[in-house]
Amino acid sequence: MGDQRSVNLNILHIEQSLLIKEMVHDVVKSIGHKYFSTKNAEDAFRLLEENEINFVITGLELSDTSGDEWIKSLHLSKYKDVPVIVLTSTDNMEIRKKLFNLGVVDYIVKDSITDVKLKEYIETFEVQDEVLNKMHHQSVALLDDSKHVNTMIKNIFNLHGIKNVDSYYSAEDLLASNKDYAIYILDLILPGISGKEALLTLRKKAKNSIIILISSINNYKTISNILSSGADDFINKPFDASVFMAKIKAHSRNFILREELEYAYSTLEKVAITDGLTQLFNHHYIINQVEREIERAKRYGHNMAVVLLDIDNFKYVNDNYGHQTGDEILQSLANCLKGIVRKSDSVGRYGGEEFLVILPETNLEQARICGEKIRKAVENMRFSVKNLKITISGGGVALKEQNAIELIKQADEGLYESKYNGKNRITYKI
Repeated sequence: MGDQRSVNLNILHIEQSLLIKEMVHDVVKSIGHKYFSTKNAEDAFRLLEENEINFVITGLELSDTSGDEWIKSLHLSKYKDVPVIVLTSTDNMEIRKKLFNLGVVDYIVKDSITDVKLKEYIETFEVQDEVLNKMHHQSVALLDDSKHVNTMIKNIFNLHGIKNVDSYYSAEDLLASNKDYAIYILDLILPGISGKEALLTLRKKAKNSIIILISSINNYKTISNILSSGADDFINKPFDASVFMAKIKAHSRNFILREELEYAYSTLEKVAITDGLTQLFNHHYIINQVEREIERAKRYGHNMAVVLLDIDNFKYVNDNYGHQTGDEILQSLANCLKGIVRKSDSVGRYGGEEFLVILPETNLEQARICGEKIRKAVENMRFSVKNLKITISGGGVALKEQNAIELIKQADEGLYESKYNGKNRITYKI
């Protein structure tokens, strides 16, 4: 990945133990962050008011209230989006569920804390690498009927600078939104439509999105079935915030790489079939396109026509006004053609100042109407050179039994007749 950079954080620590306070203080200072501390809820709110706190580390025994009550009151305040990490003396499943239901981002067991471990932990929140920088632009959908779980996961993303996160509390609301997201986090057990049903529906339309199921269920058959149904991953609740984010980043890395490869491939493909100056199809592609449209017209019994156009007196323009003006004319004509033809039509630079227009499901009379519209539009074009005007001549022909070479040859014969008869006209061969 690219270079990693660190961000400066304001960390509020609420703790009664002087030993724990000193350790956290030393670690925070050694990393270069700003440390604020207190031992009660009242001062904590004052510090939140006076400083832009990035996240809170708190114990569960405060001098004026319990940690549970403090976290609940925080979530009812205007600081509800500030992520909270709990330092706890006890570690069991009941405590984990209780803490995560309160909406905390993560918890750390005090007995296992060392300065090295704490430093590594904080650094997982401060480092912003290339993947995270790109993830800042990704959209995330959270689906869980628990408000606390939604808040907790949102806080994890918020800690890493990912702000474009929408919360949903029922699958029906998510599916009805018709919004597309890069990442979906779905709870498995939901009222109404289940997480698995939502997964199956979403995977049909969001083939490349990251879809991760979360649940307290840890049955290996259930997990296997979820992964087989199209989920990218399955994460058990309650989960460690750093592990959760590591999984999200790993999947996002693949998602971003896939997008970049698809973009690179489409760019190379576009370059291979596009004329560099006009951004129209190039000669090779437009000829092949004639062959494809002839085959399609014959298969389905449709009409088809082509019109070959040439700029009148183009050599004179180049000789007298310069090739830069000549390029301007070619580009302007290309834009004019793209603005007139239908989406189903194809336009290519046949060569030099010649352009080929393919008109599927079009008879000769309809081709005349289109050709005349183009001819008149070109007459009215304006350029950077004052009073400079151009005209075009052309030849059109409808498909009967010709192959691509014969069809273009007949259009070229019509073009030749137009030039011979005074230019600024389109001759149609029957």
